[in-house]
Amino acid sequence: MLLTYHDLIKKIANYDRCHAGPEMEAAYDEVIKFYPGARKIQYPCGEKIFHWELPPYWSCEVAELIDPNGKLIASKKQSNLSVFSYSPSFSGKIDLEDLRSHLFTNPKKPKSIPFHFRNQYRHRNPEWGFCIPHEIYENLIPGEYTVNIQSNLDYNGKMTQVDFLKEGKSKKEIIFVGHFDHPDQINDGLSGCIAAFEVINRLKNRETKYSYRAFASVEIVGSVAYLNKEPGFAENIKAGTFLALCGINEQLIYQTSFYHQNILDRAYANVINTRGNKEVIFSHREKIGNDENVFDSVGYEIPMGTFLRWPFENYHTSDDNFQNYSKEAIEELIERTLQVVDILENDCIPVANFKGIPSLASPEIDLYLSPTNISQTRNTTAIEKFGDKLSKEDCEYIQGETDLLYHFMRITLRMIDGKNSVLDICEETKMPFGFAFWYIKQLETKGLVSLKEVEHL
Repeated sequence: MLLTYHDLIKKIANYDRCHAGPEMEAAYDEVIKFYPGARKIQYPCGEKIFHWELPPYWSCEVAELIDPNGKLIASKKQSNLSVFSYSPSFSGKIDLEDLRSHLFTNPKKPKSIPFHFRNQYRHRNPEWGFCIPHEIYENLIPGEYTVNIQSNLDYNGKMTQVDFLKEGKSKKEIIFVGHFDHPDQINDGLSGCIAAFEVINRLKNRETKYSYRAFASVEIVGSVAYLNKEPGFAENIKAGTFLALCGINEQLIYQTSFYHQNILDRAYANVINTRGNKEVIFSHREKIGNDENVFDSVGYEIPMGTFLRWPFENYHTSDDNFQNYSKEAIEELIERTLQVVDILENDCIPVANFKGIPSLASPEIDLYLSPTNISQTRNTTAIEKFGDKLSKEDCEYIQGETDLLYHFMRITLRMIDGKNSVLDICEETKMPFGFAFWYIKQLETKGLVSLKEVEHL
């Protein structure tokens, strides 16, 4: 029995998750089993959409390369990466010099098996071949090699994908996307899918204003089909985030949507900029690119940024494995994404019920914030008053940025004019949303402000 989402990732990590095939479908079934309510979606292989052709169903029973001395050089039984994904069948003898054009290595990672993925997008004319560590490639001996690849391409099969919806009061949706393919790899693809599904799973018993969806795609072509063939989906999805490389031990960064003015761009910026991170906001697809360019495209116009960890040294290699996966790293990314949801759900427009400025130091209000008070004895008292309404990170940020507190209080009193939301105030004052929202709720409790709903989608 799988107890945690980490167990799920570990179980399906080494499935042959090509674009369409038996182990890809089996891996999706494991996700559906772990997340009740998730939905399997299938489209006919070979169907054409905007000149894209949905991939055939590929299965590969055997793939072996043996040198002239009978030594096994590569075998799919040892690693799914050893054979080109979507390799056609080929059996026979081949001289080393002719074989070299059918071998793929990564000289920068000489001990690792690389991932050859081009056939998945060129399945009309696929090449057979093997992926091997570069250090093995350099030591291949002259002579005839034995190749045995037994595979099958079936256009009568179906391409499978899975999504997971948490319905809110509104049909307007935010979507979190990851691509599910990439055999024998964890962080590139799989971790983002499971992080997205985990976000939805944690929201499912919560009443929300908006609807939220996770989508585990077949990279690029699957998203093309999804938006084209699911009726009403594109109209309901108002924004989204691609989640990537979630389990590596690198810093969190965010790549904005194309026009970089989306509410999610702003929310993610608040969540990560108020955690002491510097230089972590990048332009659209500046570091890497995935399915976000399908959603954030002409005609669909669904703004989508990317939330990820970076840099990633094990890209498309066998080193992207469970040994290089951090439970703490992916959990932090999930928690940060849930904080973004909190901003979407709780942002509102505070409207002053007074003219001028109130005496916040009055005992009846007791909401005055000053650097000297907050940074000394009164600081502890104030944070204790926050109770469980604030995250540990918010409290740490407040203690480390006490000079901003008086600025925050002063600016807040001016911006509660009915024209600005809590997030607007956060951007002006560099405060985390959780703290700002708590403080404005205290002003509401004291009768100083009324709160109006804000519509971001």
